[in-house]
Amino acid sequence: MTRRYWITMAGCIALAVVCTAAVVATRPTTAFPPIVLDALANSVPPGHYMVMDVYDASGRRTSHYLVDPAGKRAVRKRSFEEVLGDDIIIYDSSGHSTFVALGPEIVEGAANYEQVEKTIDSLAGMKATSVSEGKVDAITTKRVQVDLENEGATATVFVDIDTDTGLRIREQWTSGSNRRTIVRGLVPATTQFAAQLERGSLDTLVQTTVDERMQTITELPYDVLALKPGAFDLQLLFITPGPDWDWMSFTYESPNNPGLPALVVETWSLAARTDYPESLLLPLSQAVAEKNDVGVRLCYRVGNTGVQIAAYAGRFADPVTDVAANLIDASSWVRADK
Repeated sequence: MTRRYWITMAGCIALAVVCTAAVVATRPTTAFPPIVLDALANSVPPGHYMVMDVYDASGRRTSHYLVDPAGKRAVRKRSFEEVLGDDIIIYDSSGHSTFVALGPEIVEGAANYEQVEKTIDSLAGMKATSVSEGKVDAITTKRVQVDLENEGATATVFVDIDTDTGLRIREQWTSGSNRRTIVRGLVPATTQFAAQLERGSLDTLVQTTVDERMQTITELPYDVLALKPGAFDLQLLFITPGPDWDWMSFTYESPNNPGLPALVVETWSLAARTDYPESLLLPLSQAVAEKNDVGVRLCYRVGNTGVQIAAYAGRFADPVTDVAANLIDASSWVRADK
């Protein structure tokens, strides 16, 4: 799989969600004076990493982080469609690498650990008011409240702080009808966790993902078509399954435009997609290529499969009917490649 180098900037991460750890007991108190929240990095002892999970209002985990403050490294797993898996972003002092599950591919970016740290630890330095003391999952805690305001929008955050380590083990964010929760903990800095923080580990993940998808193709109950290897001097760019493996897409690049799609071949399971348009299911001999502002599309039917071929203008000039003549059973291609 060719490695892609595109510069991106990390966007703002929506933090926090529903409570996943119950407060066993709390006792209101006014004994604690107002405090300034310390940076999370100061709560991670030597030989440990911090883990952080972000949940939405329904309790679904949207992000998982592994953070090494001392080494200035962090991994974020961003939940995506179940069949595709998670997008994974690894940050270090020089930038970040993103494993994009949709491709799969690797995208390089300039945003580094210091920039993402501001998102991971957005409450550092904020003033908080003490509310109560108690326990969260048998951990003795102090609960404080932070009130935020930004461009007219307000948010209230209840923060449970481990009194032993100072780690903010839970943050419950409320802004209007929006509720979010962050849960944090500490883990030993094992070699297994350390490997996950290396940007180079994503290269192996790309190849593993491709191999797994190729294997699944051989087990699908419908015909999956792909371009004959070497045809038109194109190279495979992406291999992407539908949400329920009810369609497969192969995207190809040309040597003249590396990293950009030149040709896409999609095959759809007609048994699974009963809503597939009948107008796109003519035999190949009767199908007519359609031109639009993007390029040319040809749709037709082969047995229990709907086929769509899309050629991008300016990147692929051969007739799409010639592409159809160069499609093969992808499962036979996978087996021959082993």
